[in-house]
Amino acid sequence: MRKRLKDRLDRQRPALGTNVFSSDPAVVEILALSGWDFAKVDMEHTTLSIGDVVNHVRAGHAMGIPVVARVPWNDRSAISRLMDAGVAGIQLPHFAEDADASIEAALTLRYPPAGVRPTCTGTRAAHYGRADFAAYANTADRDALCIALVEDVESLAHLEDALDKGRVDAVQAGPADLATSLGRPGDLQHPEVLAAVESIMAIGRRKGIATGVYVKGSTDLARWRRFEPEFVICSIDYRVLGNAYSALAAELLDGAVQDAHGEAR
Repeated sequence: MRKRLKDRLDRQRPALGTNVFSSDPAVVEILALSGWDFAKVDMEHTTLSIGDVVNHVRAGHAMGIPVVARVPWNDRSAISRLMDAGVAGIQLPHFAEDADASIEAALTLRYPPAGVRPTCTGTRAAHYGRADFAAYANTADRDALCIALVEDVESLAHLEDALDKGRVDAVQAGPADLATSLGRPGDLQHPEVLAAVESIMAIGRRKGIATGVYVKGSTDLARWRRFEPEFVICSIDYRVLGNAYSALAAELLDGAVQDAHGEAR
């Protein structure tokens, strides 16, 4: 069961996604069962392989939740292989830091003449050669979602031109790297960082493309609601797991039975 991620960006509320660091496709299945709209599998900050991503994609197709891959770098070969595996979209890191490389990477999501994606009719995405390839290519070009992740303050000078030439569908700020590039490592709430994120979202609005925002939770999201982002990426699977276990441990310890000496047991 395959669902278009682009359809989920065109609703009255933002599409909800999260960063998947785990290699276990059960995470994607759980996200689908928990009401999330998409999973973003991160290959930049993990040791995940293309094979790991394919397993996530299979789980996503089975459960009806699209899977986006964040590539380690704007490399045409990796992007092409992931598209052939059936991902719903690609998130391109450090977009427009090297404008020409970013544009070429973005164009790799679509076949000529719209882009530069290499052609193979026997891929998983093309049903192992059983699909009408002309029809598949048309649908694939229509449905592919290219997300530009802007993580360097220097990229802002080239961003609008790169978005246009790369035929990018959506743009998102990467606040952690932006903070570091501004000399504010770890301070995602610094006014300079927030201003840079706002500038990126404003550029996306001017270009008429979808905008997204990264948040750690509902408190962060409240700040960005007025910008009406089409998608929200919240936290990381491992962080959510760790927080849940910490909260559960605290709850259990608070309820521990006290013995006659007032000691927890």
